[in-house]
Amino acid sequence: MMNILQVNKVSKYFGALGALEDVTITVKQGEIVGLVGPNGSGKSTLFNVISGVDRVTKGDIIFESKNITNLPSPAICRLGIGRTFQIVRPFLKLSVLENVMVGKYFGHPGKKGKFTQIKDKAIELLEFVNLADKKGAYPANLTLADRKKLEIARALATSPKLLLLDEVASGLNEKEVEEVVNLIHEINKEWKITLIVVEHVMSMIMKISDRIIVLSSGKKIADGAPSEVVNDKEVIEVYLGEPISQQ
Repeated sequence: MMNILQVNKVSKYFGALGALEDVTITVKQGEIVGLVGPNGSGKSTLFNVISGVDRVTKGDIIFESKNITNLPSPAICRLGIGRTFQIVRPFLKLSVLENVMVGKYFGHPGKKGKFTQIKDKAIELLEFVNLADKKGAYPANLTLADRKKLEIARALATSPKLLLLDEVASGLNEKEVEEVVNLIHEINKEWKITLIVVEHVMSMIMKISDRIIVLSSGKKIADGAPSEVVNDKEVIEVYLGEPISQQ
């Protein structure tokens, strides 16, 4: 498989504070990569520099052989990188359906098509995440689990080739987590979308990931198969605390 994303010796400083230090990762097309680490390890910052929310201090980011380092977020999104946010950010004054339609319009400037086509595609995405029956509702009236699903649908509306999911299972119960796991597998296998997933729910990460990358204090400390990473002594010491059962 070819590399869809290469992060080459990327560092990010906020003043004198180093949030990322010479981080190098590759993601192959079709993979699901889990990204884990303690709070403050640099996971969301890595998502932010990949998606253009934050500027890289040094290093390069290559997406599909194109250098996207420090391109603005809209340009990166339209090249095919979509993302969700740890704290969901819907448009509160728009309905669930309208939220997804905005994503569809944004992802395809100059090719907006007819209003009915955009609406039909948005409804299709809501059906996929099991929110079609709530298309007329407003985000403030949704449960946390449904707001997370809406966030996924909005990101998918931009037609990403690479999707960055930031703690989409955080705060959910076991049944809701299982629903998210199933969505991720379908996005990957049926929609042929590559994913990087930030999550603290290790049982979920173990289920979905082809490979796990671990950050600590802004540095990469492990990168490998789930079975290898959860038995890595440094990973256990700085993050897991104890080995994780692989049952």
